[in-house]
Amino acid sequence: MASFQEFLAELKDDGHPVKAARLSRLSQLDEEERVLFLEAWSTFSAKRRRQVIRLLVDLAEDNVELNFDDIFLSSLSDSDARVRADAIRGLWEYDNRDLIEPLINLLSVDGDTDVRAEAALALGRFVLQWEFGALRDRYFHRVEESCAKPSPTAKRRWRFERALSRPSAPVAFPGCGRPSVRRTLMMTVACG
Repeated sequence: MASFQEFLAELKDDGHPVKAARLSRLSQLDEEERVLFLEAWSTFSAKRRRQVIRLLVDLAEDNVELNFDDIFLSSLSDSDARVRADAIRGLWEYDNRDLIEPLINLLSVDGDTDVRAEAALALGRFVLQWEFGALRDRYFHRVEESCAKPSPTAKRRWRFERALSRPSAPVAFPGCGRPSVRRTLMMTVACG
């Protein structure tokens, strides 16, 4: 088996197709591998980073045992907007409150509409956590404050409506009909 550094060199090479099956090697990196990956990642072409991050999102959706959170978290600050947007998508199951501030930052200052829309959608799940008593008021109020400056976009509104209209929404989010939750969700839709 190739060393991790050899694997990264092969992954970086734009001349070879990315083999999705091999990307599982990036799941749950140990500290040394994480450092090596992050050093190498910054040297990948934007095209290659887009390919890899998109495949990691797909792999994580298909196999719950794979965890690329370290890569997704570090990619929130990537120079490429598509990588940032996909990184947010990849963190869909990541519900630690340490994600709130990076999402608020992306929502507030990112120049890309898709990134802001993904950040707004991701913040919406923290609103729902608060409604169900799984998030403290101080974190909820931080999300709510970030949404005080409305600048609605059709795309952002559509993303929230899509999230709330999924077949599992009435079961997973029974509080969505409550006026306080609706108001906060619509504020979050208007964030940005």
